[in-house]
Amino acid sequence: MAAISASTIDSPIITINTTTTINTTTTINKKLTPSSSLQWRAQYEALLIGYDLIDFVTGAKECPAIDTTNSVISKAANSHWVFQDKLILHAILVLTSTTITPLLTSYKTSHEAWK
Repeated sequence: MAAISASTIDSPIITINTTTTINTTTTINKKLTPSSSLQWRAQYEALLIGYDLIDFVTGAKECPAIDTTNSVISKAANSHWVFQDKLILHAILVLTSTTITPLLTSYKTSHEAWK
């Protein structure tokens, strides 16, 4: 199990305001559709890299397991990861078209939805 640093737990949860951070000037750019996927992905990757959140969607930053020998710290790290990942997943779902969203609703993590 990887060591859990205090900075992981103390780092703020980042919310993504899709109306101000994603180009929504045209209908095609507003939602992920088959025809807008390249533009959508470029915008979203830049945003996630800028907020240092890209590792959630690539799977490089996995949910920390709860260590029973240090449960207070490991539960906090686990909760922090879950909160952040759910906010990223929410932003992905908000920015998908009604034809794509149903395909993503069974996914539990942003990484699963991103793939």
